[in-house]
Amino acid sequence: MSDGLEYAAIIVTRKKKMSDGESVITLLTNLKLTKRLTETLAGVYRKRWQIEESFRQLKQYLSCEVKSLGYPKAALLAFGLAVVAYNCLACVKAALADRFGHAKLEGELSVYSVASEIQLSFHGMSVAIPEEEWAEYAAMAPAALVAAMRKVVEGIDLSLYRKFPRGPKKPVSQKRERHSHQSMAKVIGARKAKRERAP
Repeated sequence: MSDGLEYAAIIVTRKKKMSDGESVITLLTNLKLTKRLTETLAGVYRKRWQIEESFRQLKQYLSCEVKSLGYPKAALLAFGLAVVAYNCLACVKAALADRFGHAKLEGELSVYSVASEIQLSFHGMSVAIPEEEWAEYAAMAPAALVAAMRKVVEGIDLSLYRKFPRGPKKPVSQKRERHSHQSMAKVIGARKAKRERAP
């Protein structure tokens, strides 16, 4: 490398291809590798990828990043609520996986569709169902809650929340937009210079 350091490459081949069609990931490290360390680093990277996917879902599906929240404490509260919502979503996914199997869920379930369904149904349920009706669930032991969730997912039609994979991305056009942004300072400066040159 141009910085004078020596690096080793760890090549990870994924069983499942990524969204861009690639299945090989190359990691660079300046550590002295052994077989055990190589396996550890590859495993850590896979966990990191899962964490990043979780944060993407928090941002896109559960609106944890609200741009209008200019105060750090408000943004932190919104993020905390989104993390709680993500944990609830993870429980829903676990109940669905218990019924349909992890492989089917991974290949077919759209987390976006599930999150949208929750957002759409929440307001109606909060109006139609009195608050005291939820007290039973709040006091449930984990085993009782698991049994209740298993009962709920018995009547779910998974096809309503199916993924619809998109086609290949279109190449980005290199043409400049007709109405591209211009710096006002440059425009004003050009006009001023033109007036000064005029006789």
